[in-house]
Amino acid sequence: MSRPKKEIDLTKLTKDEWLKYEVAAELGVFDKVMRLGWQSLTASQTGRIGGIVARKKKENALKHGDLVHEEGFKAAKLRSVGKTDGCGFTGSTHG
Repeated sequence: MSRPKKEIDLTKLTKDEWLKYEVAAELGVFDKVMRLGWQSLTASQTGRIGGIVARKKKENALKHGDLVHEEGFKAAKLRSVGKTDGCGFTGSTHG
């Protein structure tokens, strides 16, 4: 037996949640999500939404200067002293 779908209050979404619904609307599945829930989407649809959300978040971070460095697909934000980029270096001073 399936559980009842909880009502979504679009006025109380976080920025990340809002972006997910925005992308769903861009792809034409917003009404389906609102009617039947996220579980009604295929793996392909949810993967596409996730990929677009990730790309938009990355673009936004680059636009606002939040990303310290980028290597291929790897982009890391080093927020505090002591965090490393996985290579043992701290910050963006290595080159």
